[in-house]
Amino acid sequence: MHAERYVVLGAAQVRSPWFREVARWANSAMLPIEFVKSMSVEEVRVRLRSGRGYSALLIDDSLAGLDRDLVEMARDAGCAVIVVDSGRSARQWGELGASAVLPHEFGRSELHQVLATRNQALRHLAELDQI
Repeated sequence: MHAERYVVLGAAQVRSPWFREVARWANSAMLPIEFVKSMSVEEVRVRLRSGRGYSALLIDDSLAGLDRDLVEMARDAGCAVIVVDSGRSARQWGELGASAVLPHEFGRSELHQVLATRNQALRHLAELDQI
């Protein structure tokens, strides 16, 4: 069976524990992902405009600039948006257009499940667009 590999664009504060963990999972092949780290929303925008395909944008809810325009830009690039929610914000991420929300202390299996589910939905939409 062919395992799917994901390219995940990540954006968080440098000292964010989940950011380090996802990088560790990627570097040790504990998850089938390539993790591309960004330190700011501006860097995320540049990477999304580069033309490289990303499976998902994994972004911390604490970053300034996480707004409807960024979510729309990512989704237009074919990228699922997964918000890592610390619980400190009252924002409704689904209403903003996020594909999924993970708690701040998520595990490998949770991330893998969200990636598999969201990318399957994006592939289905792309197939419908070709009809």
